[in-house]
Amino acid sequence: MRTDRTPTLHRRPARRIGVAVGVALTLALGAGIMPAPAFAAQQASVSTGARPATDAPPIPFVPTPTITGYPGVGYTLTVVPGPWPEKTRISYVWLADGKPLVRVPSTTLTLEPAQIGKRISVTVIGVKSGYAVTTRTSLPTAPVVGPNTTPSAPIITSTVTDRDTRSITVTWKPGPPGTSPITGWIVARSGAGTGPDGPLQRELPADARSIVFDSLIPDLLYKISVTAVSAAGPGPAAQTSAIVPPRPMQPGAATIVGSPTPFSTLRVDVGAWVPADADFRYEWWRNNRRIFAWSENYWQVAPSDLGATFFVVVRAEKRPLWASGYAQTDAVVIVSGPPGD
Repeated sequence: MRTDRTPTLHRRPARRIGVAVGVALTLALGAGIMPAPAFAAQQASVSTGARPATDAPPIPFVPTPTITGYPGVGYTLTVVPGPWPEKTRISYVWLADGKPLVRVPSTTLTLEPAQIGKRISVTVIGVKSGYAVTTRTSLPTAPVVGPNTTPSAPIITSTVTDRDTRSITVTWKPGPPGTSPITGWIVARSGAGTGPDGPLQRELPADARSIVFDSLIPDLLYKISVTAVSAAGPGPAAQTSAIVPPRPMQPGAATIVGSPTPFSTLRVDVGAWVPADADFRYEWWRNNRRIFAWSENYWQVAPSDLGATFFVVVRAEKRPLWASGYAQTDAVVIVSGPPGD
């Protein structure tokens, strides 16, 4: 029987108790009052309503979480907890430089100015019947950058040369974004001297992803840089380099012409080369021994050459646009008289 003296019991809603205790635990860990393992166990009990087993083994086969997203103010980070065992209830605690952030646990975190310069990590807390509370903490991100950060260096995806057009094509993609949007690109290349072959710089729109430099000098090392620009200024440059190879020559069918007899003159017919206006040099060989290196295209046969075998190596030059070309004649044998005698 209830009388006026019977006290009235007022029960505080369990949800409010859980939230209040969770915030208190977070503050305790941040102040160094409670160590992280104890905080994880208490936080698990509060957030999941489960009572962890005592003197029990940890949950087996637990993955390490990862964080996706760019660490810049206004950007959102997302935790990827990985595949925990079935019937495991998990919760999350986000950390800035190892200290917990006081907020409702979530799989995402939107970065604020208070986190500038700090490295963000996240602890995943797992509770499973029959096991001890188990935690895994991700690797920290790079330091959080502020809203006026310039863009990071772009990523060069390819550097391709074309010897026929004497060109270099560079392609790239933006690096991790700064919090100031990219408004354009500055692409610069080195050169030789001044004028058309000298250094060159071009400004490109924000959607550009490639550039072609043509009519270049073969066999010259070109250094190329790509820089992203934003309202906060230019960021660091990405560097690449390339050499345009000279075009290969198309050698002709070189032959030795003239009578292979004493007192006659042997000459070299170089045949049809591409390019036709190349400069030719001749290397004469007698009995497999070189007798003249890059000399004239004729040989005066002496009586002492009787029975000797001659051939010629032809070298063609047309620099810098063409690579050196080579051809070799068939061998001829010096005889005592006209062929057939």
